[in-house]
Amino acid sequence: MSTPSRRTSLTRLTLIIGIVGSCLSLPAMGRAATGDIQTVSPLETSTVTPSAAGRDAQRTAYDLLGDRPFQAVLMSGGRALMTASSLGTSAFSDVPIASISKLVTSMTLMRLVESGAVAMNETMGDLFSPVVLPEKWRGVTVTQLLSHMSGFAADRDRWFNDTYESCFDAFRRTVQRDTPLGAGYEYSNTNFCALSLAIGTLSGPSYEDAVYRLLLRPLGITRKKMDPEYAHLSGAGGWRMSALDVGRIVSAVDPNARLSPLSTAIRTQMIQRTSYNYGLGVWIWDENTYGHSGSLYRARSIAVRLPSGRVVVILTQATFPESGLDLLPIAQRIDAAYTSSCAESPCEFRGIDPFNAMPTGIRGRAQL
Repeated sequence: MSTPSRRTSLTRLTLIIGIVGSCLSLPAMGRAATGDIQTVSPLETSTVTPSAAGRDAQRTAYDLLGDRPFQAVLMSGGRALMTASSLGTSAFSDVPIASISKLVTSMTLMRLVESGAVAMNETMGDLFSPVVLPEKWRGVTVTQLLSHMSGFAADRDRWFNDTYESCFDAFRRTVQRDTPLGAGYEYSNTNFCALSLAIGTLSGPSYEDAVYRLLLRPLGITRKKMDPEYAHLSGAGGWRMSALDVGRIVSAVDPNARLSPLSTAIRTQMIQRTSYNYGLGVWIWDENTYGHSGSLYRARSIAVRLPSGRVVVILTQATFPESGLDLLPIAQRIDAAYTSSCAESPCEFRGIDPFNAMPTGIRGRAQL
């Protein structure tokens, strides 16, 4: 990628054309997408048979979540130890994952950082045309967007009262209307809307395709879509996935993960705390406790890597609790049930390894 100082007006015009094109699902200028590779994964067709410890964790999930539509998984090393779900759904069902989408966006952006397509210190002025971006916003860096330190307001009323037609519409109207709040943390969907637009332009032909090619496919996850009700949130909160898909994604953030599309150095960087309980697209609740939560109308979610090294994902289609963050104690109790059972007798793993049946050509870090 050329340095910012060498970018021409023509390049800037190409970028804004690419942004509009990605919003209209038309091809945008950027790296050509590779052909789809059919992923063969046992998670799509198999049932997890839990060990005794897994059954204890499963019972805990049903005890704590059984009065609402939900799906939950407990994973270790990218392998499913336990799945649980309410009647009418399963751990394989795609449902809204809300703001866990931000982790998806962050990991995809980090693939582009590692490729040299973008740098963490580049600014929105480097990435967006002045036709769209006023001077007052041009100094905001990629790092500030990822860590909610950009100065964008939370703006929840506008995001959730259907006044934005699309991510591009939200970004364009926000930067024209608002002035940066100044230094400090402010959790805002607009940060990850902006990153989604940048990813679509830098990698092409769209944000969704870039996510699939750079993140999902290397993890053996088949192509996913935005939820129609929340598509305007794009990479800030629009994805639909299953609990098992989300579990694979969160497992791949762990610096000790055996397989990940990202380098150990990048994963370590992502989970470093900023001035608040947030890293780079990652909530950091405590030491070795990180992931993301989400809250939408009729959707509460959490995906957390715990100090045990295991990952718990809970996706609900309910209006309770008030926030996805409130699901953290439930995730911890599910993991604790597994730990307690293992302390009483050896834990026999009888789950499945999603990577065993994957073609070798898509294991590890896929080519850009």
